[in-house]
Amino acid sequence: MKDLVPIIVVVGAFAMIMWREYLNHQARRLIHDERRQQIEKGQTPPPLPVAAETEATVQRSLRRGVTHLFLGVGLGLAYLVGAIPGSGNRGFLIGSAIVTMLGIGNLVYYALARQTTKA
Repeated sequence: MKDLVPIIVVVGAFAMIMWREYLNHQARRLIHDERRQQIEKGQTPPPLPVAAETEATVQRSLRRGVTHLFLGVGLGLAYLVGAIPGSGNRGFLIGSAIVTMLGIGNLVYYALARQTTKA
């Protein structure tokens, strides 16, 4: 039973990601169908709201970046506090490195996207 837990977690995560992508695809398909119907009727469809999505993505990356950065630093501190020789607590160290790099990556994306949207 213990051997099945990682497999179930990976398959569940994959299923959630695929479900999210499917729902995003369906939403885009509805938007395109509506625009196609407007064009068929001779109407001019409004432009796609790209600017609003970009601004939301930039703000979301800032929030995620700060959250991941502090979570990674917190995991690193947890590793340092619980670092007992031979205890095998390397999971905190590996997790903190991964999460910290995710946070830094999001913050770099925020800085680059912010410059692009201002220009």
